[in-house]
Parts: sequence; structure tokens; C-alpha cells
Amino acid sequence: MSQITKTLVRGFAVPIIAVLISSSLPLRALGQDAFYSLGDSSTDPPPFQSLSEGDSFASGSAPQLQGTTSGVMVESPEDKQETENIATLTGQGVRIQGDEFRRATRLPSSRLLLGLSICDLSYRPIVCDEVKAAADMPPLPKQITLARTIAEGQITSESVPGSSFEMATQKPQTVLSMLFSSSKSPLPVPEEVVVSADAVEEMSNANYAAACNPDFGSRFAAYCMELEHTGKVASYLKGAVEGLREAEFKIPAAYHVMARLKMAIAQIEASKASAAERAALASKLEREGKVYEALVERLRCVDLLDDGLSRLELAKLYLRIKEPKLGFETLRDAAQKTWPKNQAAKLAEVHYLMGTYISALSKEALKNGNMNLSLVRLQLASACFRRTVCLDRSNSDAVMCLVQVAKQGTTMDDSFDNQLMLGGAYYLAGDLERAKSAYDECQVKNRDDRRLKQARALLETTLKQKNKSQTAQNTSGPGGWQ
Repeated sequence: MSQITKTLVRGFAVPIIAVLISSSLPLRALGQDAFYSLGDSSTDPPPFQSLSEGDSFASGSAPQLQGTTSGVMVESPEDKQETENIATLTGQGVRIQGDEFRRATRLPSSRLLLGLSICDLSYRPIVCDEVKAAADMPPLPKQITLARTIAEGQITSESVPGSSFEMATQKPQTVLSMLFSSSKSPLPVPEEVVVSADAVEEMSNANYAAACNPDFGSRFAAYCMELEHTGKVASYLKGAVEGLREAEFKIPAAYHVMARLKMAIAQIEASKASAAERAALASKLEREGKVYEALVERLRCVDLLDDGLSRLELAKLYLRIKEPKLGFETLRDAAQKTWPKNQAAKLAEVHYLMGTYISALSKEALKNGNMNLSLVRLQLASACFRRTVCLDRSNSDAVMCLVQVAKQGTTMDDSFDNQLMLGGAYYLAGDLERAKSAYDECQVKNRDDRRLKQARALLETTLKQKNKSQTAQNTSGPGGWQ
């Protein structure tokens, strides 16, 4: 197979072949039907079938065709373009639209490659199984209440500095600006670029190799992220990017350079290690500070396992490399997965990390004067911290966060539920006196509520146990227990 034919099959000229085939089929079929002159001479014609009474046309009657023709076939604009493309394969090269060329020769945003949403999800409810409190836990409302209902249409989202929302309006960086500091601007891409058939063949081969390598997507995204964060080129790719500087000033050459870069990554043999082995390798790389190499392994673990735990570990790595929005969205996905009971503490960590992220953004919105956004985020954070302590009451950081958001809730809306949330948070923190005060406030608001009776009974039992323990300590001698 010639080089040009391979290019037609594997790359840009597939539509050309389709057009040519579709154009030739009607003529071939007509010739066979009328004269049997274009088919295999050994093929017998179909047996004669007489017309039935229900047939549309009786003998001797022919359909009347409207209009006249000069007999000259006029080439459509689409056919003309395909003809020109075929000509370029045997001449200068392949014609590529400027936008398509730009996309093919510019490194994409790593966040886009990794699936970052351009929407602000920090105020939207988290879809997950509701966590029930254990029998020895104080009753806790699902979230704090607000003094007024805030509809989604009343919320004005914002681009929070440092949270990566700017990706939606971020201008694509050129290869040159990411890799080199130069005062010289790259050439603008024209409306149409003629790329040599060799370069098209090279890109086609690179894309094919990439599609056959299951590790390519993770490696390419991790490489782009490392480049964006550090401006450094991975050592194993240095040979592939030698011509990047010149490529920005020689438009067609950029196609060849990007093909080399993709092929260099695609030719790295995909790992045959199990998901458990890759997770162990990722932990080792993280300890060694090789975070972008670890990112490849974490991404592949998610692909292989599609579970909550692998997403939690990926999210923690995102947070480490200062990609909080990617981390948060990965945590949201993790919360929706089915978790075994023996991983309750890990699921609690998922909700805790989401709560801390949303709580920080709530403060940021308040600082910017966006009250509605701040309130809704605070409410969602309270739900995250509540789920955390119900799953793992030993998480003291989550308990203190729950105390803080409950206090904020009572300040904004001194409701029964908010006081009940505050009393439960104080109880878990071991501050029984403040818990009693909060429950006393609930007593004034709704003394007959079943949850309050349960909370006060639990508090009373705990106070008795505490007093008994203190009495036992007071009766012991200075050297120890009597």
C-alpha cells in the first residue's frame, strides 16, 4: 500500500473515498440493471418476472420525469473541495482549516483533558446515600436552616481566585508560551493551512498508536499538567520537543512536531500491573515527590476500578498539586459510589474534604459581598460535616468544623434545627455544658419534638456517667486507685 493510500484510509481522506464510492455506485447499478455490461460476465441475469395487476406501471407506460437536462454534470461545492483535497495529496499536501490546525497543534488544557467542569458545582446538592446516625449519636438535622429560601436563580456564581473556575475563559496557551520565554510572537494561523502528506501520515500514525495505548490519555494529561504547573519538560520527552520553538514560527512544521510529541508518549509501553500494584506504586511516587508520575497511576486506578476509594486517593493528589476544583469534583463522584461498610472512615474523609472546600469558598463569597452564594455554600458544608461525624465520630477536625457552621447557622437563623445541630456538635466535642444550653434553647422553641427528647436523654445519661467517674477519681488516694 502506498503512503498516499495509507493516508487516505487512516486520516483525512476517508470522507473523500466515501464521496467517490457513493458517486460511482448509482452509475454502476444502473449499467448492470439495463445491460449487464459492467458486472461479471459469468453472472446470469435474474429470472423474468411478469407484472401483476397491482404493479404501479403497466406495459408500455413510463414515468414522466419533470424538467430537462443538458447532460452536463455540474460539480457541487462539496465535491469540488474533495477534488481539491485529492489534488493536494499528489501536490503540495493536505488542506486543513485554520481552526482544526490550531486544535491539532496546541497542547490542550490539562484540566479540560481531565474532565473539569466549567460550571460552579460548589453550591449544588451532593447526590449520595444519606448517612444515618448511630443509636449512641445525638440527633443531628441533615443540614442547617437558613432564614429565607434561596432559589438557584437567585444565586450568582463567581470565579473564585485559585479554584480554577477561570478555565472557562482561559485562552489556550501556545506551545511556545508554555515552554519558552521569548519576546517574539508566534505567527498567526491562516484560515487554511497546507500540510504535507508526510506530516498527515505521521499524525495519523501517532493518533492510532495513542488509541491503542490505554495509558496514553493519563500520561498525556499528566504531562500537560506538569508543563502548565512547572514549565518543565519531562526528561523522557526532551527529544520530542526539540523543534517546538521553531514550529511556532513555521506554521506547517507544528503539525510534524506535535505528531512527534504524541508518538513519544504513545510509544511508552502500557503497564500490565494490577490496579493494586499501580496504587502501591502511586503511593511510593507520592512519598518521593514525583507527583505527576503518581498522577498517571492514580488516573489509571480510577479507570480500572471505577470505585470510590480510588477516586478519594486521586482527589487527595489533586489537592496536593493545587488543583482544588478537580479534587472537589472527583470527591463528588466518589461520594456517589457504593462503599463497603469497612470503608466508612474513608467515606467520612470524602465528605470532610468536600466540606472544607465548600466552607472555604463560602467565606470567599462572603468576603466578595455575595451573600446568597455564601449562605448556600455554608448550608451544603454543614451537610458534609454532619455526614462525616455520623460515619466517623473520631474525626475531631470534622466535629470542630460542625461546631463552627452550627454556630454560624444559629447566628443567621436561630431555629430549632440549628440549635439542635449546635447541641449535637457540642456533645460530640465533649462540651456537655454548652450542649445543655443549646438543648435548653430547643426546649423553648419546641419542647415536644421527639429528637429533642432523645438528645436530652442521651445528654443526661452521659452526664451521670461523667459525674460517677469524677466521684470515683475523687475517692482514690494520691498514689492511685484505692
